[in-house]
Amino acid sequence: MSKKILFLLLALLLIGALALGGCAPEEEPKVEESEVEMAFTPTASQTSEYIAETGGGAILETPPILEPVVTEEPTEEPTAVPKAELEYISQEEEGASFGNDCASAGVLMVARYYGVAGDETVDDIQYDMIGCNCFVPFDVLSDYLRTTYGLDVEVVVTFEPIIPMLSENKYDTSGITVVDDIPHDVPVIWSYNSNAHWVVRFEGWNYDPIFGKYLFSETKDIYKPELGLGLIVTQPEKQVSK
Repeated sequence: MSKKILFLLLALLLIGALALGGCAPEEEPKVEESEVEMAFTPTASQTSEYIAETGGGAILETPPILEPVVTEEPTEEPTAVPKAELEYISQEEEGASFGNDCASAGVLMVARYYGVAGDETVDDIQYDMIGCNCFVPFDVLSDYLRTTYGLDVEVVVTFEPIIPMLSENKYDTSGITVVDDIPHDVPVIWSYNSNAHWVVRFEGWNYDPIFGKYLFSETKDIYKPELGLGLIVTQPEKQVSK
């Protein structure tokens, strides 16, 4: 066979191979989506999973989810300031040298209520305030409360005709105020029957140095409350802030 014929045969074989696709690249096999292992990065809101490498291979672990511990600040309830109690004191002290010291007993009750009293007794106050077994007028009483204990005093009456009566007896009435009623939330040293007997009026009660403690509503059985003069005793702000 001549070389020309052999060359022709080889050319025909090559054309046939190309027509059959024998030299086409192999297609990659299709893989179902379910067989593909999906890799992702979990977010903070998802359960964190990680692979812990151990001697036995890769183990899928899920660490426990730690809930945040919320520490609530304790809520403090407003603490109500306890109200001081007015201690009843009788004017009849054992061994007392004075007998007419209802005003002194009232002074001591009020001074202890405001926390400005020492260890003085009713007898001590009577001697220091007036120095005799005698009645204590309102002007002496109010001055003593101011100068000795630093308390504020307002002199009031609920019956206006009392003022000219006091003026006739040479009392200075320039600082007396006429009021419809006296306060009940602060101690008031009150003299019934116009400068006759001193008691302390407080929160609807009479603290009477002679007759004891009784409701103000029972007063009319003993005195004439409309004929009265009172000393409203309060504590200055500078004393409260100490």
